[in-house]
Amino acid sequence: MASDYVTLILLRPLLERLYNDAPRVAVNVIPVDPAAQVELERAQVDLVIMPDALASPALSRFPHLELFTDRYVAAVWNQHREVGETLDRDQLTKLRYVRYDATSGGPAFIDVQLAELGIQPNVALSTLSFTLVPWLLPGTSLLAFVHERLVTSTPVRRELRVLEPPVPLRPVVETMYWHPVFHNDPAHHWLRECVLTLAANL
Repeated sequence: MASDYVTLILLRPLLERLYNDAPRVAVNVIPVDPAAQVELERAQVDLVIMPDALASPALSRFPHLELFTDRYVAAVWNQHREVGETLDRDQLTKLRYVRYDATSGGPAFIDVQLAELGIQPNVALSTLSFTLVPWLLPGTSLLAFVHERLVTSTPVRRELRVLEPPVPLRPVVETMYWHPVFHNDPAHHWLRECVLTLAANL
């Protein structure tokens, strides 16, 4: 269970590893949703990968390990008429904003932080796919906050202006959770080690 962002950044390299080392292993990735805790409690998923800041206290009681950290950067089209080389706080409420609606049902981590800072963006577009966000910016007046690893790895990067956020934002700490029943299972342990190794090399 993982977001499309984690699937692209972390699990795509895992597929390369499996192709070489375990070609008969099949992977089924499902979105993180409100049932994550229930499905983990029932051992219906092998791994849940999500930001630790969004994990419920109950989920945090499962065995877990931090995988990697990313940070938010602001991004606009590189020909945006209202944004220069820097961004200020006032622009965060005036510019047309792309909001990522998390499939978990709650607000995305970035929007939680903006709300804590008293910032209400001018939402012009909502999408359920975080990895699509950079692709939606060229040719528009839209502003988005995206994970730095995502924006630097996308082919559309050359059409974007990436800016430092004008407000303090906490990093995203992607964390892997699993059920204790799997803890000593050799195959599950091997899978966890594969994911950990790949995360360490990001």
